[in-house]
Amino acid sequence: MHPLLHPVPAWSLAVWSLAFQAIKVAGSEDPFFVQRKPCPAACGPSLHPDDWTVYHSAERLAACEEPMLLDFNVYNPIDDHTTDVTIRACTAGDSNSNINSFLKAPPIDSKANGRIVRRNESLLHYQSSDAIEIKETIEVASWGSGNSSKTADITAAAQQIQRYLEDSSAADTTILFGYARGTLIGVYSGSKMENKGAASVVLQKFIDHVETEGFPEHQVVQLCGGDRDSDYVLGIVADTSGNFSLAQKAVTTWITANCVNGADKSIKWTGISILEKPATRLQNEIQHRDFSNIRGLNPRADCSVEKIIGGDTCEKLAARCKIPAATFTKYNPGSKFCSTLQPGGYACCSPGTMPNYAPKPNPDGSCFSKTVQAHDTCSALAAANSLTVAKIVSFNAKTWGWAGCEDTNLHAGIKICLSTGSPPMPAPVVGAVCGPTKPGTLKPTSGQTLSDLNPCPLKTCCNVWGQCGTTEDFCTVTKSPTGAPGTAGCIQNCGMDIVNNSTGLSALLRIGYFEGWNNERDCLNMDVRGFKGSWSHIHYAFAEVTGGFDLDISKVKGQFEIFKAWETGARKILAIGGWTFSSDPKTYNILRQAVTAQNREAFATKCAKFVAQHGLDGLDFDWEYPGAPDDQGTGIPPGNADDGENYLKFLTLLRSKLPSDKSISIAAPASFWYLKSFPIDKISKVVNYIVYMTYDLHGQWDYENKWSSSGCPGGNCLRSHVNMTETTNSLVMITKAGVATNKIVVGVPSYGRSFKMTDPKCRGPMCTFVGPESAAKPGKCTKTPGYIANAEIKEIINGGGAIQTWNDKKIDSDFLIYEGTEWVSYLTKQHKDQRLVSYFLAHFAGTVDWAVDLEDYLDGGGNPDIADDFTELEPWVPCTDSYASLDDIANAEAKIPWNCGPLYILQVLQSTFKSSWATYEGLIDDDYDEHYNTYADYIVEAAPITLKNFYTDNSNKYFTCKIEEIISCCSTCGSLCKHCADDESAACVEKGPGGWYQNITEPCAPDYSQRVDPQAPYLYTSYWHLRENTANQWWADLANQTGISKEFVELTSVTLEGDDGECGQHHQCPDYGKDVDVYGITSGYTKEEVANPKDVISKAREKLASMSTGLDNAIIEIRQAAYQGDPNDLVDALSVPILMIEQAVKAMQEVSKLGEEIEKDKLKNLILTILSAVLLVVPFVGDALAGIAGFTAIGRMVALFGEAGNVALSVQDVIDTPGNAPLAIFDILAGAGAVADALKVKKAADYRRAMNSETAVKLGGDIKQKLDKISKVVNVCKR
Repeated sequence: MHPLLHPVPAWSLAVWSLAFQAIKVAGSEDPFFVQRKPCPAACGPSLHPDDWTVYHSAERLAACEEPMLLDFNVYNPIDDHTTDVTIRACTAGDSNSNINSFLKAPPIDSKANGRIVRRNESLLHYQSSDAIEIKETIEVASWGSGNSSKTADITAAAQQIQRYLEDSSAADTTILFGYARGTLIGVYSGSKMENKGAASVVLQKFIDHVETEGFPEHQVVQLCGGDRDSDYVLGIVADTSGNFSLAQKAVTTWITANCVNGADKSIKWTGISILEKPATRLQNEIQHRDFSNIRGLNPRADCSVEKIIGGDTCEKLAARCKIPAATFTKYNPGSKFCSTLQPGGYACCSPGTMPNYAPKPNPDGSCFSKTVQAHDTCSALAAANSLTVAKIVSFNAKTWGWAGCEDTNLHAGIKICLSTGSPPMPAPVVGAVCGPTKPGTLKPTSGQTLSDLNPCPLKTCCNVWGQCGTTEDFCTVTKSPTGAPGTAGCIQNCGMDIVNNSTGLSALLRIGYFEGWNNERDCLNMDVRGFKGSWSHIHYAFAEVTGGFDLDISKVKGQFEIFKAWETGARKILAIGGWTFSSDPKTYNILRQAVTAQNREAFATKCAKFVAQHGLDGLDFDWEYPGAPDDQGTGIPPGNADDGENYLKFLTLLRSKLPSDKSISIAAPASFWYLKSFPIDKISKVVNYIVYMTYDLHGQWDYENKWSSSGCPGGNCLRSHVNMTETTNSLVMITKAGVATNKIVVGVPSYGRSFKMTDPKCRGPMCTFVGPESAAKPGKCTKTPGYIANAEIKEIINGGGAIQTWNDKKIDSDFLIYEGTEWVSYLTKQHKDQRLVSYFLAHFAGTVDWAVDLEDYLDGGGNPDIADDFTELEPWVPCTDSYASLDDIANAEAKIPWNCGPLYILQVLQSTFKSSWATYEGLIDDDYDEHYNTYADYIVEAAPITLKNFYTDNSNKYFTCKIEEIISCCSTCGSLCKHCADDESAACVEKGPGGWYQNITEPCAPDYSQRVDPQAPYLYTSYWHLRENTANQWWADLANQTGISKEFVELTSVTLEGDDGECGQHHQCPDYGKDVDVYGITSGYTKEEVANPKDVISKAREKLASMSTGLDNAIIEIRQAAYQGDPNDLVDALSVPILMIEQAVKAMQEVSKLGEEIEKDKLKNLILTILSAVLLVVPFVGDALAGIAGFTAIGRMVALFGEAGNVALSVQDVIDTPGNAPLAIFDILAGAGAVADALKVKKAADYRRAMNSETAVKLGGDIKQKLDKISKVVNVCKR
């Protein structure tokens, strides 16, 4: 249990299905070696690929550093990641090793190894009775540049194949591949080429060539072309990049008796002596064939035959038949016969009928079956067996593993039917551990199917490849196009859901471990009494067991006596064992022996006596691990096969000896490899609860482990040791194994796993760490690279500086980077508490924390300038109440649990929001178009007044005016004149004292202060002029503030009110009593030109709907303790917009209730409805005014109606104040997904908290009162 001392962790279940460990395994009989070992089984005495290990991806080969032999159907696209493939492999090296000992050994001395042939060595002792020695010219074709670093790999792979050829007695065509550290070699040897005397000889020549000349990127050695058919073709293909498609293309080219062309460079080896067999007639070869399963063969009526091989022509076949071409055509009639020769088929060499080679079903009703070989195709099989491809397809509709007759789907090693009859038992697959392909499997009994056979340990998923796991690759049920069984996905115990979860506990368990040895550290020496708050159980770690099976607490005695005497509400449990005790070579065997039949009675009796003697509430057994399949990294022997059953019997015995109020618990690994030895379903029915160690999913031990982290071949990727994805997979595993969730206490850590980053700028799951030894900076108290206490983490964060912290919500893990390259994964106390709640809601028993003394400096050992943030909350309880209003919540404040207040408030706000929005949409949807049409008509009618009012308010801002004034000589009017001419001026001399009209620059109306008669402005004519420097602003403001654009106004003259239209006796101007060159509304301004805010409303509806959905989701997450932010932030952020919406909708409802007795009231009702609707949603679409022409004009018109209009304008008053808090809140929450963004919610909440009372009052109605009630409840819940 002690993670500080874990050299090998309980590995992540998410990757265990492909994981292996570079540790000694108990013998070669380990059934799970395919997943646990990097290399396939040794090639061994049997050279048949049926006995080799099976893999299903080329990537899997990279895990092994040893040279391997490979066998696969050359027509399968091995490099295609989207296609299922089958690769059969074996190794000549140490199959138990993860070290490339073969490659690192000295080069093989071929002179000392008689099986390896040098080019000057005689072939006589290889020559079979019918083989002849021939000297041949062989082509060596090359592509790309040389790569000297790959020479050893090329040689190793070639020698692996050469050994196979030397030992093989196969007389058929040989296709074989060798693989060494990413380098691939393929060999094709036709059936007439001696493996020992031809293929092996050319391979040796190739090896010598590589050692002396080096190797390019890609090379082909081939003997082909001319009159050679595929039986007489020999080829070697090698590629340093492991390109399977290139190698396969070369081999399939040789199968058709063609040569590989297009090389960058080509040379010839001449005079190469090899052994070939002479051509023979098939009739002689098949004369001893067993015809008992061949349908309708009549030797006397049948022709003698010649087998068609790759590269054949009718001319070649006639020559082998030793008959003229014309005679051959006579025996094999048909215009297309020669153009459709199918390798594997037959041709007649004599008169008679073509024999029928179609197999018959077996006597027991099963079909005649065949195991697919590396070069098989359905076409060739059909031709060889007097069948059609369609018949083969029909025979195999229910055959296990039948993926179809396409060449890409016919896998080497599977058994298929070549006749009618029941399907055969699937071919056994070396390394399969579940399902019908597990070696030694018998036929299913009555009531069983093939899929039921050999279930996985722990009831984990079994896939079609016979492997156990819990990820999608194993647990997803899929179907292949054929629909045949065993062709795709999961075959048993399928699904990735947590099960056995129907019932939870009435109260959660919150268990904390205490490290009894923490006083050995320089700091973080918490006293056992430092447990505060709501812990249900305290596990005191660790007691050990003596050789006489007594419990021994001598190493942790100091705090144990305090622990026993301490008055606490928590149950006091003694934990026994731990990682070090379980795996140390000096003590590992004690627990193994303690539970055996000879010792369990004594051990159980002593345990029960210890509990009674010391007044404990129970015992927790941390045996790591019974039945362990390996040495656990410490060199101890693997566990015993009966450890698990012995453990169960001991626990059952102990249960009978302890009083019922005393508990028993065990610690269980979250790793399949270690948990599979536990009869965990039976144990769960004996113990009170199981401590499930769901931490240490990753650590420094991952380094160089290619399968420890998904997608990370180097095993050195930075991954969280507590990520929720892998934790969930572990929980699926144990519940599918039969353990009820209410018996599982899920582990959470109070420590982080730390790593030294290789690249300080890298971020993401593919970033890497330094290894193999940890280079991470040790904590000042824990002093262990790679392991750091939460208290130390918080001290680093609180100390400031160049630090980065974040939470990855997807995997629910916290991260820290400090000092550039120090990377830590951990869980904050807040997120541990959230997991506690979410687990409890999912009906798990609770959480267990390793270890509480790592969370905070409760001994004063931390930085005295940095306050610890350790606070214990009251016990979390389910929030089962509901409230109809904020008043109800306020009245029940005293009884609301601390964790429920925010939730209850949000539920009320949610109800308020949905109700208000439904009312709003009803008002809009029911009457909007009618209201808008009336409103638009009014806007058009009121446009001249609107324009006049705009003039009135802004005239002197944009215009200069010349006023036609009456001018007299100054002596005539004296002090009464505002404008006069000097008596001596030319005007007075010319015009006389009677007066005249003259244009004087004065302020524009309505400023009449400079007029001769301010009380009678209609007596004057005004000439208006739009100033050039204000013209652009005039047009912009006119459009924005009235909704009237430039195209709908024109220059005109307006007769002033009060003018009788007649020129007086002194009139000298036709424009007397007018405004000249003012702008008026054109006749083209209709209601179609009035801006319709309906589009704005629709846009806002979408955003408000998003906010509603976000609130719904947030409430669900808060219930499950999965919300990543602070629920109190969400309350404060949403309260203002929701209450404002509620208030605005109420205003709209009041407007709609206004009477229609007079036309003005009816018009007022319509306009206020439109205005309220727009004002309500504008904050959710951005700028309050810019998007809605005429918005202010509407407000001005509404203001004409008096105080009734002020209700609708209450929102506008807030919006029109730049930088105010409510508008900022609206702006933050208007974005898509904003409610789910904890940072945005926090920012909006901060704006709300910064609002003063005056701003709240301005919101109108009872909004301030409701905000005060919310604040009161929230503050109580924060205490």
